[in-house]
Amino acid sequence: MEIEQNTNLAEFALCALLGIILIIASACGQSEEEFSATERAQALAQLREAEQTDYTRASDTKAGSVDRADYLVQAQKAEKATRELEHGFNVPPAELDDALAVPREPRSPHQVAVLIRELKKARELDAQGVSDNSVDPVFAQDFAVKKTEANRVINDLEIGEEVPRSEIYSALEVPRNP
Repeated sequence: MEIEQNTNLAEFALCALLGIILIIASACGQSEEEFSATERAQALAQLREAEQTDYTRASDTKAGSVDRADYLVQAQKAEKATRELEHGFNVPPAELDDALAVPREPRSPHQVAVLIRELKKARELDAQGVSDNSVDPVFAQDFAVKKTEANRVINDLEIGEEVPRSEIYSALEVPRNP
């Protein structure tokens, strides 16, 4: 009798565990947004175009090594999203948008000058946040970190160093003052 109860309890526990696993597996297979066949085909065409553009720009010897690396990273994102869609997986909209983003052509001297001006404006706002006595010390530290980051990126651009776009975009961000 006791062995039969233990066996029944073990079978019940096993069934419950399998049920939980099935629920989790079905939830993981679902996505917030399902693609229609037409949307999937359009996304695949756009991803292939973005991937080709990225690989073409990455092979351009006139582009600097940092720009070429940016292009390769984007090409790999497009390639991964393409494979996911081809295998029936849905790609989250943010991931799809990121994979479709093609970095701009290498920066001209004029573009670098514009970036430096924008970074100096961001640095000034960061400095104001650091010196504002009404700002919580934790937030003041955020401003100080961003100011240091902006200084580093400005210095690198001014001496002709290549700076990844992600670092430039990060340095341009000014923390919100609560």
